[in-house]
Amino acid sequence: MLHRRCDFSRASWAAVVVLAACEGLVAQPTLLPPGPPFAPSGRMGTRTEITAIPYVITLPGSYYLSSTLTQAVPGNGITVDASNVTIDLMGHSLIGAGFVGDSGITFGPGLYSNVTVHDGFVVGWGATGVQLLFGGGPAPNIHVYNMTVTGCTGDGIAVGPQSIVRHVICSSNTLVGLRADRGVKITNAVCAANLADGIVVATEGHVSDSVVIGNGAAGMDLGFSCTVIASVAAENGGDGFLMGPNGRATDCTAAFNGFLGAGFFGPGNGFVCFENCILGGCAAFNNADSGFMGFPIPPPGPGAPGGNTAHDCTAQFNGFATLVGDGFTEFRAVNHCTAQSNAEHGIQCGFGALVVRNTCESNLFDGIAAMGDGNTIQQNHAAYNGMIGIDTVFNPGPPGNLISSNTGHLNAVADFAFSPFCSFGPIIFAVPGPLPIAAMIGNVSYP
Repeated sequence: MLHRRCDFSRASWAAVVVLAACEGLVAQPTLLPPGPPFAPSGRMGTRTEITAIPYVITLPGSYYLSSTLTQAVPGNGITVDASNVTIDLMGHSLIGAGFVGDSGITFGPGLYSNVTVHDGFVVGWGATGVQLLFGGGPAPNIHVYNMTVTGCTGDGIAVGPQSIVRHVICSSNTLVGLRADRGVKITNAVCAANLADGIVVATEGHVSDSVVIGNGAAGMDLGFSCTVIASVAAENGGDGFLMGPNGRATDCTAAFNGFLGAGFFGPGNGFVCFENCILGGCAAFNNADSGFMGFPIPPPGPGAPGGNTAHDCTAQFNGFATLVGDGFTEFRAVNHCTAQSNAEHGIQCGFGALVVRNTCESNLFDGIAAMGDGNTIQQNHAAYNGMIGIDTVFNPGPPGNLISSNTGHLNAVADFAFSPFCSFGPIIFAVPGPLPIAAMIGNVSYP
C-alpha cells in the first residue's frame, strides 16, 4: 500500500517566512494602560501619600502610607476631617509615643461618615487606637479590616453605627478591645488581654467567628437584640458572654471565665442572659460560676417579663473555682441539654420553666432542682448526682409542678423527691423484665 508524502519545497518555506514578516509590520492592539504599571493614577484614581504625622485629612479621597510613621510630638496620628475617606496603611504601622489623649486614627470635630481603614498596625497610642465612634452623624458607616491595634491607653478600635469590622486583632489595650455602636457587623475578630471587656456592642449587632480571650472583664458584652455565632470566650476575668434582652447565641463556647490570674478567681459565668434570649448548640466548660445563668424572674402571668431558652447546649465542670455554680440557672426553657459535673445543681429552675429531655449527671447536688412552682419536668435522665436526681422539695406551695416520664439512676440520696404540692407520675422502681404500662407516664428509678 502506497502512502502519500506531504512535503514543502524551499520556495514554500520562503513564502511562509515572508508572510510572517509582513504580519509583524501590522500594529497590534494592547490591553495595558499607558504609563508605568504602578503609577498613582491607576484604575482607583489618584491617591495621596501620608509621609509624616500628625496629619489632617480635609478632603474626600484615598490616602496611604508608604512607610511606618512614629509619633514624635503630641497630637493625633491621622485626623479625619472629611467624609468619604479611605486610609490604606499598606502593611505599615502608626506607632504612638503614649502622649495622653492622642489616638492613632480619629475623627475631627465635624459630622463625618463613610470612612474605611485597612491593612496595618496601630500601636502604643495614649488614647483609643482607632477612634471612629464619635463621628457625630447618625450613621458613620465605618469599615475597618485587616488591622492589628495593640498597647493603646484606651480602647483598641471603636466604631459608630452601621459599621463593619472584620479580620482584626485588638490586644493589650487599657480599656475595651473592640467597642461598637448599634447595628454593627463584626466577624473574625480576636480580642485578647485587654484590661476591660474584649468586645462591647451597644445594640442590634452581629458578631461571628470571633475569639475573646484573657480580657480583664467580660469576654463579650452584647446589648439589646444582638446575635453571636460560632465564637469563643475563654479565660476572661468576668463572664464569657453577657447577653442583653432578646439576644441570640448559636454554636458558641465559654470556658474558664472568672480567671483573674495568680490563682485568683472572680465571678465568672459562661453565659449570662437578661431576658428572652435563645441559646442553641452552645457549650460552657470550667467557668468559675454557672455555665448558663438567667436572671430570677417572677412567676409568669399577664405582663410578666419573659425568660430565656437553651436547647442542645452542654454545661460541664462549672463552679470549679468557687464551688458555687449550676449548669443552667433560672432559664424558662431547657431542652435537649446536658449538665454534667457542675458544682451545684445540673439544672436549677424557678417559676414556669419547661425542662424536657435533658441529661443531668454527676453534679455535686441535685440533677434537676425546682425552686418554685409552675414547672413542667418531663423525659429527663438524672444519674450519679451527689444528692437527688430530680428534686422539688424546695417548692413553696401550690400550684406545684408537673413531673412525669423521667428516669433516675444511682443518685446518692434518692432518684426522686417531690413536694406534696406536685402533680407527678408514679415512682416506679424498676426490676429486670418488662416495665408496667404506668411507666409510660411514671418516673422510673432503676438500679
